[in-house]
Amino acid sequence: MTYRNVLVHVDAGRSAAARIDLAFAIAARDEGSVIGAHPTVPEFLPAYFEAGPEIMQLQQNLADEETAKSRALFEACAAKAGGPNEWRALSGPARTALAIEGRYADLIVVGQDDPENGATTTPADLAADLIFSTGRPVLMVPYIGAQGGVGRRVLIAWSETREGARAVADAMPFLTRAEAVTVLTVSREAEVPDPAGRLCEALVRRGVQA
Repeated sequence: MTYRNVLVHVDAGRSAAARIDLAFAIAARDEGSVIGAHPTVPEFLPAYFEAGPEIMQLQQNLADEETAKSRALFEACAAKAGGPNEWRALSGPARTALAIEGRYADLIVVGQDDPENGATTTPADLAADLIFSTGRPVLMVPYIGAQGGVGRRVLIAWSETREGARAVADAMPFLTRAEAVTVLTVSREAEVPDPAGRLCEALVRRGVQA
């Protein structure tokens, strides 16, 4: 498995550039491409508020302005990275528009909600929504950025569940390149003796030193 088709959510937030740079770095490992996706969502108005043409046009102008800023940022990062890329302006809320695009990606890169930057199209629970709505691996980048890259030292929180097994399989491109992989279990009643050891053995057979 490789991450050759990386989808990154682009908004006008202060942490977007670091997220985009990381998406290009991940795609470059497998000579892949990056798709920058920006959902266009007009500002919410209460149902009781009757918006006239002026208000509707103002909303559209604001949405267009954020789209233009997001595209300029993505294209600047793409020019710096030099890898294959594509820009897509999506119509609709982030959680639904990105879900449709994300089902065709090998990896979806989104940002963590930034409490000091509320004026973006990023819902706080976007990553969780995309995990369940796309069935694809989702990487959430902290709003402070990924210092020193991502995937050098990996901790697997192993829970002996279907979801856990799927997460490990989806993360194999990171695990095979990691400098160190640690498996952690917190369980009172394990289904098998030493579940962490069992997973380490399985990973070693796949070339992962855990």
